[in-house]
Amino acid sequence: MFPKDLHPLLSSAAEPERQLDLLAHFESTCLTAPPRPRVHWALGPSAPERCSSALMARTMELARRYDIPVYSHIYESRGMALQARLTLREHGGSLIKRLAAEGALDPLLNLAHSVWLARDEIDLLAATGTGVVLNPQGNLKMKCGIPPIRALQDAGVRIGLGCDNCSCSDAQNMFMAMKLFALLAAASDPLPGPPQAAAALRAATESGAESARLGHAIGRIAPGYKADLTLIDMSDPTWSPLNSAVRQLVHVEAGRGVRHVIVDGAVVVRDRRLTTIDEDEIYDAVEAVMPGFRRDFAAISERVKRLQPWLDAAHQRMVSTELEFDRIYIPF
Repeated sequence: MFPKDLHPLLSSAAEPERQLDLLAHFESTCLTAPPRPRVHWALGPSAPERCSSALMARTMELARRYDIPVYSHIYESRGMALQARLTLREHGGSLIKRLAAEGALDPLLNLAHSVWLARDEIDLLAATGTGVVLNPQGNLKMKCGIPPIRALQDAGVRIGLGCDNCSCSDAQNMFMAMKLFALLAAASDPLPGPPQAAAALRAATESGAESARLGHAIGRIAPGYKADLTLIDMSDPTWSPLNSAVRQLVHVEAGRGVRHVIVDGAVVVRDRRLTTIDEDEIYDAVEAVMPGFRRDFAAISERVKRLQPWLDAAHQRMVSTELEFDRIYIPF
């Protein structure tokens, strides 16, 4: 679709270093190194469509050998689902069925976004114990869609919750993520369903810990678990009157009430100030790099400006191509 003279302006996913066996290097330098109490490892193949079957098989073998989680992207956008329909006909047009055929579906595997999953794909995830990690704010900002939250819940799929990265989500705020999760569950199914505040809190805590293979140590306040605690100032109007701690935490609190944070028994935030680093030093360092960042951003913006008509045409083609279901576009 893009003219040949614009091809040099296009970029693709980062390619691995051809002269280095990254998985072997990771195993020798990280997985076999002496353990560190707060450092835990995971594998992150970018997305199945960017990975060969051999790479996915080797990744999952390494994960199983060391019992570490794997995180990968799946069906963030409509375009990714369409790509699967067009390129994976031998797997019924499904990335999930391709992963199933490769033996990659596993409780160790977590699929980020999972917006454009079909019903039979959700059933495959449930049958294999494969989890998802939803990122509602970034998916809305990028117009990717609303994940099938109720269908995932009804099938019994493990659901974790994330904030995505700063370039597409802006706020690394789990309170905001929980609120959107609870609200978007209603948009994912027209029928009344169970209250979602407790499910949102569970996705942000217990399920996230389970997805990281740390469900035995964190994610709950219970004997034998690490002392990872956030202390909320309940003198804030958010908490007056106190009717339901869970509902008010999810639907009303936005982070303003956070006063102290304890990680593994150590106080890392006291009276809303970090104890482990100098906050002013960090702010000064950010200001120092901003002139160079703005120059780089201006150059990238100029490059994208040349590509924009073709990007718009590609997007229009994507949204007008028929798919068997929709996840965002509601006709009025």
